[in-house]
Parts: sequence; structure tokens; C-alpha cells
Amino acid sequence: MEIERRGIPTVSIVASSFSREAAIMARSMGLDTLRQLVVERALTDMPPDDVREALARQADQAEHILTAPVSRPSLG
Repeated sequence: MEIERRGIPTVSIVASSFSREAAIMARSMGLDTLRQLVVERALTDMPPDDVREALARQADQAEHILTAPVSRPSLG
């Protein structure tokens, strides 16, 4: 989040089960427009090769998120 505060666009990779919490935490830290790439499952319990494959499949979506107009995520 510190990088985003410096004006450098970022994408946070968040498991779908934590998306709402990530948005709430970002808002509490003054980042109302946190960009999220929501993945189906947490990457932390996956082997490194599986993480690379999962993220490679999401590369186009990550690029879209970085280049699209920033909007405030819904907390609903």
C-alpha cells in the first residue's frame, strides 16, 4: 500500500474470501481506491509453480485493472 501512496499504480492480489476485508483495511489506511485482482483461492498454500501458473492466467486481467480508471470498491 505504501507504493500506491507514492503514486505508483499497484494491483493487490486477494483471495475472493478476503476481498471485502482487504477493501476495508485499505480504506482504514486512507486508500479508498485499492485495485484488487481477486483470485479464487489463497495463493499462500500453493506450491510456487502453481502460483506462477495461476498468476500467468490472470496477467491480462491485472493489466486491465492497472490501466482502467480507478474506482472505489464496493464493501457490500
